[in-house]
Amino acid sequence: MIREFSEPPAAANVFDPLELDYLWFQDGNIVLSAVDAATARPVLFRVHMSSLASRSRVFNSMLSLPQGEDDEQTEVHEGSPLVRLPDSAEDVEALLRAIYDPYALFRRSPRSDTPLRVQKALHMASKYMMDDLCKRLISVVEQEWPLRLKDMELRDGILDDIIAKYGAYSSTEWPEQLIPEPASAIALAERYNIPSILPAAYYNLLRCNPNESWELTLRKVCSAGDTRFLVTGRGGKPARWECLSAASFLKLLQVQNFVESAQHKYFSFSLPQKIPGCLSLSQSRSCFHTWMRILDNSHRIPVHIHARDIFGQLRDLEVRMLNANMCYNCYPKYTDEIQRVKVRVWEGLEEICCL
Repeated sequence: MIREFSEPPAAANVFDPLELDYLWFQDGNIVLSAVDAATARPVLFRVHMSSLASRSRVFNSMLSLPQGEDDEQTEVHEGSPLVRLPDSAEDVEALLRAIYDPYALFRRSPRSDTPLRVQKALHMASKYMMDDLCKRLISVVEQEWPLRLKDMELRDGILDDIIAKYGAYSSTEWPEQLIPEPASAIALAERYNIPSILPAAYYNLLRCNPNESWELTLRKVCSAGDTRFLVTGRGGKPARWECLSAASFLKLLQVQNFVESAQHKYFSFSLPQKIPGCLSLSQSRSCFHTWMRILDNSHRIPVHIHARDIFGQLRDLEVRMLNANMCYNCYPKYTDEIQRVKVRVWEGLEEICCL
């Protein structure tokens, strides 16, 4: 016997669903039902079995079960089988939007909220074993983040240049060429195993202002000439701190300890070394003496130390060396040593963040 719900009889518990027009396809052949978390009202989605079964091992098994007219367990709505899901209507909607209208999820936003926008869809795709969709959603997050040291240096260098030219970065929006908001990205990455973004995300979060909330910053009402975001050489970038778990805060402290130790280690012990074969004409102005003077100045720059930005210190060191007229024998050797230090620090971040 088929239980038809299109015209329910008058009763105490009347099936009074809401049909979403943008996820109600007339040629659909299955109806999904989920309850709205806020109103407790059923929400119906008429979609295509093939769209679900081809993407999900769970739906493929579920929908391959017999659903003939003689099956007393089969529910029907407007001529199509009705499947009640245990998920919230909001989560089901997010999943179906990722399948049928993915553009909204895949485009960048000046609110830097991609992790928040993909979270529900990624949760559902993981639950229903939609492996390809999971990969696509993860790639959306990864595309926003520098996954390698040189990519992070490039993105940080953009902000460095703006601050060097204007004294600060100030804007009402967060542009996509800069590193995104890190805390929500960390929360998503650690929940859904996206380790590739964690070194850059934790390093960036280390330099964010713990007194500034990203969401509160976005809510600021700005008139002409006002700004929401204000970042200087000492930092100031806000974050969605509320997204972080206790484990993430602990890892952030471990990253902080590692970076501070690396600043002391490399600037006090490892970097100072004399290059044999210096071609400088004056012994009192040898490349080693120039190197030590630049190194001492870079080690004492309060901006980088305050911001816990060892990569910024090393970039500053490279710029100072470029302007110091070192000989062609020493200069490449010192720059190679700086690059080796950068790689060691990055590898240390990977070891901590990707455990």
